[in-house]
Amino acid sequence: MKQAQISFYEQEMLIEDINVFIKLPYQEILYLEYSSPYIFIFQYNGEKYCITQSLSAITRELPYSFALANRSVVVNLNYFECIQKENSKAWLKLKTGFRIPVSRRKIETIRDKVLKVSTIDFCCEKCIGCKNLGKECSLNQ
Repeated sequence: MKQAQISFYEQEMLIEDINVFIKLPYQEILYLEYSSPYIFIFQYNGEKYCITQSLSAITRELPYSFALANRSVVVNLNYFECIQKENSKAWLKLKTGFRIPVSRRKIETIRDKVLKVSTIDFCCEKCIGCKNLGKECSLNQ
C-alpha cells in the first residue's frame, strides 16, 4: 500500500492519496491509534480514516494539544475530561465517554499539557483533572 501524502497546517491536516483528498480540522480529531502498519484517525462525529504513516512522524507535526497516551494512541486534549485510576491502571476519559489506557510514564506529561490547554483543576485521587473544581467528585463515589 502506498503511503498517503499528509500535509500539516495551522488548523488542519490534509490527507491525499490516489482515491481521496480529505481535509481534517484538528479540533474534530478525538484521537489517533496505531495498529501496525496503520494509523486510524477517529473524529468526533464518529468517522474514521486509515493511513499508513509512522506514528512518531505524525506526532511531531500535530499541535501542542495532542499528547501520546501510550505507545499506540495520541489523544486530542481538547476532549480531555479526566484521568481515572483503577487498581494499578490509569485511564484517560474523553468528553465523549471513551476511555483510553494511559502509560504511567505519560501521566505527568498529559497533566502538564492539560493545564496549559485548558483550565481543568485536579480534585481527587480517582479523578485527576475533573471539572468539579474541588467540589464533590461524582467519580469518587
